Amino acid sequence: MTAGEAKVSGFTAKAMVHGQAGKVTVNGCSGGVTASTTVGDLEIADCAGEIKANTSSGALFLDNVDGEINAHTMSGMANVDARRADKLIVGSMNGAIDVKVRAPFSSGRMEVRSTSGDITVSLPAASNCRVRTATNIGPISCALPLSAVERAGPNVSGRLGAGKGYVEVTNDSGAITVKPLE
Repeated sequence: MTAGEAKVSGFTAKAMVHGQAGKVTVNGCSGGVTASTTVGDLEIADCAGEIKANTSSGALFLDNVDGEINAHTMSGMANVDARRADKLIVGSMNGAIDVKVRAPFSSGRMEVRSTSGDITVSLPAASNCRVRTATNIGPISCALPLSAVERAGPNVSGRLGAGKGYVEVTNDSGAITVKPLE
């Protein structure tokens, strides 16, 4: 698609969509999704499998997704609400990030990174993972019931359960909030 709005839904094989300028919406795909837009928002909902989402300038909205998730925006916010995540990588150069994982995160790797913009990560307290937060400029709030807590300046690391999975939240300039899922 060159300009305008693109909508894709109901694929059981891998869906691949690219928009040059305009909103891209993908719904109800079970075989994975690769979607991108140069200028415009990108929405992916009710999809499972390997999910790759990229925008150069626009917001990312991933809702009720499941599987391996890799989402990046150069300039825009990123909101990810995952039922479950085997691997989750979310990044923004300039924009806030909000990540929620509904099922306990007990294996795999989660990386959430921003250059400029606040980050909020919500996980079930019953997760089984190591957690590391780091920022250059900005406060860190970690309300998870971590054990083996270590602090270095504002940076916090610790463990939920046996620490099988790994969660890393880093921010160059902005606040970090890590909290139990409500």
